[in-house]
Amino acid sequence: RIDLERDRSITASVTKLPCADSGERSENDGSKAAQAVVLCKVDHDPADDLALVSLPGEERALQVHGEDETGVLKLTMFGLDADILVMSRGEYELACHMNKPIPKDFGNFVLSPMPGTLISFAVEEGDVVEIGQELCVVEAMKMQNVIRSHKAGAKVGKLHGVIGGSLRADEILMEFEKEEM
Repeated sequence: RIDLERDRSITASVTKLPCADSGERSENDGSKAAQAVVLCKVDHDPADDLALVSLPGEERALQVHGEDETGVLKLTMFGLDADILVMSRGEYELACHMNKPIPKDFGNFVLSPMPGTLISFAVEEGDVVEIGQELCVVEAMKMQNVIRSHKAGAKVGKLHGVIGGSLRADEILMEFEKEEM
């Protein structure tokens, strides 16, 4: 990681490297090739939202929107938004061997929106609920928050949690029965 507070300009080489299992091939075998972009110089002050980038033969301005909690930089150039993850070559080579995360479907679940205490359930297993109907109450920071249904005509399958028990954020409070197609 480069400390832009200390180093106002940096020299970097940015290359889109192929993973062994990604299906990308080198220029030698005539198919899909890795693309390389060399940044000669990057001038960026973290207090500004613009960075001046020197490419071979030209200079460009990038809008820097900041970095999220995963280390991804949000950039815009010529109206094109890009999410950039900066890694060393070693990090990239190791990342190629990581399994892609399997997205989880929480559409049939009601999750606690915050840490707190489960005060009560307003429904029972087997009840059919409508959109906006009160399902339960979670207390957080001495405020009671009513959790309402996001589904219409759904049947409550199982209630999770214990009344009076502590909850974590995104903990499952209840689940709906799966809809038959």
